Amino acid sequence: MARGTIFEATTIVHGMELTNDEVKVTIEIEEVIVPDALVHVATNDVYTMAHASQSFLAWPKDLVGSISDP
Repeated sequence: MARGTIFEATTIVHGMELTNDEVKVTIEIEEVIVPDALVHVATNDVYTMAHASQSFLAWPKDLVGSISDP
């Protein structure tokens, strides 16, 4: 869906404590691959990947992976 940065040591995102299954991520605007895809933990302002760019989000750990540049 997108490439971004994981903040594994963080436990709070938008005033909400992350569950054990979540991590804090930020999405780089130029790395959004599927802009219309819905985010998994939406906020009032962020509900698609296009809105998520340069924002902090809670994201399910099982959907976060490491990729290399092609």
